Amino acid sequence: MNRNWFMFLLLALSVSSSGNWSLAQPPKTNTSARAGMGDMGEITPAREAAALKFVELNHPELVPLLSALKEADTKEFRKATEDIFRTSERLARLKTKSENRYELELAIWVADSRMNLMIASLPMARDRERVLLEIEATLSRKQQLQIDLLKLDEQAAEQRLTRVRDSIKKMEDERKAAHERQMSRIRKLYPTQTVGTDAEQ
Repeated sequence: MNRNWFMFLLLALSVSSSGNWSLAQPPKTNTSARAGMGDMGEITPAREAAALKFVELNHPELVPLLSALKEADTKEFRKATEDIFRTSERLARLKTKSENRYELELAIWVADSRMNLMIASLPMARDRERVLLEIEATLSRKQQLQIDLLKLDEQAAEQRLTRVRDSIKKMEDERKAAHERQMSRIRKLYPTQTVGTDAEQ
């Protein structure tokens, strides 16, 4: 395999699977994320298949890169599929809690993965300006998705704040009656006369 193509494979898969490349600096190995795989165990054939299915459904452009990487470097292939499997599992758990958040976070991952793949291809791009324009458009889409995700958080926070305010108002409205009910129960359990009698004895 051509060395430049092999380096592109490693670069593309590393940044696309981690989904966390700062545009201001070259990509770095995502060692912390891989170290966290200990709780999930080693990648198994079933997990590898799940990772590849996730890629096929959401970013099919990565499929041939993964296939080529599997033949060229098994170790790097396993690292890439570990990262992708970890992402797919996180999103699957999220889907059971919030469909809206799942859709947004999946779309962010796809945009991030595609953008990183295009960035990795820049050194070999024949029409670099065209690729840069595609990166710019994808970055804008990713930023809008992130804003939409924050708006979703804002909406959830406002709903929670409304519930808290309703609880405060209810407690303030019922404060006197609740106070009297509780003191009445206490006085029935411990009448003043009984205390006095005990003291005399």
